[in-house]
Amino acid sequence: MQDLSQWTYHYDVQPDGRPMRANLVYTAYINPERNQLCMEFSRQPDYHNNDIENERWTDTMLEERFRREIKYQVKAKANNIPTLDIIDIDYANRRIFIEWYDTDFYTLGQRANGYDNVLPGWEDQWLNIMTQLWTNDMYKISLHPNSFAIKNNTLVAFNWFFTYNKEEPAMSLKELSAQISTERMDKLQPVMDMYNVTVDTLIPVTTLQAISLTVFKTNYPHNLMDTAKTLLQESLDKTV
Repeated sequence: MQDLSQWTYHYDVQPDGRPMRANLVYTAYINPERNQLCMEFSRQPDYHNNDIENERWTDTMLEERFRREIKYQVKAKANNIPTLDIIDIDYANRRIFIEWYDTDFYTLGQRANGYDNVLPGWEDQWLNIMTQLWTNDMYKISLHPNSFAIKNNTLVAFNWFFTYNKEEPAMSLKELSAQISTERMDKLQPVMDMYNVTVDTLIPVTTLQAISLTVFKTNYPHNLMDTAKTLLQESLDKTV
């Protein structure tokens, strides 16, 4: 069991330079050397300081996300999908320790005034990760740039707690609302209209993936997400 007494909370950096929590689900800690990240699936109130949000997160939900994170990280690794290595798992405290490279792709982009200045050719790498996921029946709904990092000049994915396979039951956005930020929910409405769904509609996993690609156009070049949606449909057509 690792001692977190010298670790600190890990924050991302907003465009105006202010810190923001690095994840909406778990509490993120970083070691002094900044080469390990601890994902603790708990709601520490001085990190997650929205009481209404915290009330929505039950212990059962956090346990499920913890188990899902491990399951799909192991599956990604087994299928040679670029990801970060797990160093240790503390099941009693729901902590996953992973290798870390200072910060995530989102904050690197903020610091460098654009992702192209961080990793030339990153868009092709991003698309390659997504197509590998779909080939292996993995649908990663959490696509924010802070769910990616750079390892040895290669883009890698992490944050697998919002990943599903096609055989899982259809879900409603209401069921998933606890792990969707208020800002993201606001951006969802026009996309929901586009897909003719409401917060109560049961949505298949593959459609959730398409919705996610559309919503995250606010974080990525639009042509990248349009290409990804085309590749998603092509991968689904192959499995019919």
